[in-house]
Amino acid sequence: MSARAPAASDAPGGGVSGAGNRARDPAAGGSTDEVAPAPWRVVGNAVPRLVAGGALLLLGLLINRGDVAVLGVVLVAPVVVDVLRGPRGRPEIRLDGPAFAPALRRATSALVIDPPAGTGTLLLRVGAAEHRDLEVLIDGGGRRTLTLALTTVRTGRQALFGVDHRARGRYAAVGSPAERAGPVSLLVLPQPVPLQQVPLPHRLQGLTGSHRSARAGDGGEFRDLAVFTAGDRLRRIDWKATARRGTGPAPATTGAGVSPEARTTQLYVRRTFATSDAHVMLVVDARDALGPDVSTWAVGGVHPLEPTSLDLARQAAISLASHFLDLGDRVGVVELGRRQRPLRPAGGRRQLRKLAHHVALAQAERDPSASAPDPQLPAGVLVMVLSTFLDDRAVELARTWRFAGHRTIAVDVLPRTVREHLAAREVLAHRLVAMERADRLRTLGAAGVEVVEWRDPDAGRVAGAQLAARSRVRRSGR
Repeated sequence: MSARAPAASDAPGGGVSGAGNRARDPAAGGSTDEVAPAPWRVVGNAVPRLVAGGALLLLGLLINRGDVAVLGVVLVAPVVVDVLRGPRGRPEIRLDGPAFAPALRRATSALVIDPPAGTGTLLLRVGAAEHRDLEVLIDGGGRRTLTLALTTVRTGRQALFGVDHRARGRYAAVGSPAERAGPVSLLVLPQPVPLQQVPLPHRLQGLTGSHRSARAGDGGEFRDLAVFTAGDRLRRIDWKATARRGTGPAPATTGAGVSPEARTTQLYVRRTFATSDAHVMLVVDARDALGPDVSTWAVGGVHPLEPTSLDLARQAAISLASHFLDLGDRVGVVELGRRQRPLRPAGGRRQLRKLAHHVALAQAERDPSASAPDPQLPAGVLVMVLSTFLDDRAVELARTWRFAGHRTIAVDVLPRTVREHLAAREVLAHRLVAMERADRLRTLGAAGVEVVEWRDPDAGRVAGAQLAARSRVRRSGR
């Protein structure tokens, strides 16, 4: 985390929504009264300075020593000036303009400081969750703007840049009470990574789209030749095929002696495969937010530069959604473990924005004892379950959807674990958990659920290759 002056945020806004949080707002309660002045009071060593200075001044007068009296005046005068003519207003500290630069993974916010006249210094302590606090001592002479910045790979709603501040007078004899500005609320949207190919449902149900369907219709890929019937378009007549195979005896005449007048010509048309769109449901398991460090799984505290399993699930979900929507397909999303209405499948760029906000806000239910009902999915959709598969619920749901006829793909988003510094008992516990998880993944494979790994932020290429391999395995649909 860093602070620098004097500039507003220099990071471009994008992929983020947030709001500044002012330290004080005179109109917050609908009142137009002025904000009450801060109760400045004598602080620090001001009282000892007054006592020592007064004693020296009195001693100098008693013994008729001007130099001793001057020393007393030097100690007493600054305190008296600070008390009588020191700052009276409240320091105005606010946070404006939260922004996030996806390319740099940097969040920024402008810290506006407007101390009252007579302020000497301001002590700031800037903090953010899972970041070290930063303390800054700045001059209190006049209004200024600092830019706060930190780097994070996290996505979702974040509370950043809580600023605790205290002010002192010019001679550090009086001070304001400690106050807090912020934090600002920042919604960091996941950024998609490009994919080459993705699997499709076993049966395509849409009436139009970019994928080849098994039924005949208006498309670009040749299907077969058929005799012209009522309802066929004239522009689909294949004259070469008609000339080659379209002349034969009239239906009412048989035998070798058939005159040319008794022969008829059948027209043949080229039939093509119809195109259709795919319907996809992304099931995001938001119950876990685990980092690579196994020792933090029970207590939290993941390093801010290490993505959690929930961050990887968000990235995978928005990458898959972006790819499908670019092809004209319809995509929806539902959270596993949270009582919230699912986002039904739809298409278009607006749906992509809604999906990005939906998965960015995905989080576990606060009360784990209140289990959410199982998601109900539309018929014929491609189901993609994004989970760590550390328990049986996601596995059972994936198997249920597979047995119901859905093509189901399990996306493993558990980060690659780091366990070099673990104690012996922690290593043993992790081995047991890993063995149970491997059994669950084998159970999915045996049930016909395809498993794809997405276990680090750069896994888009590997996962894309796995998805491309599975995209070539699809039964002919309708």
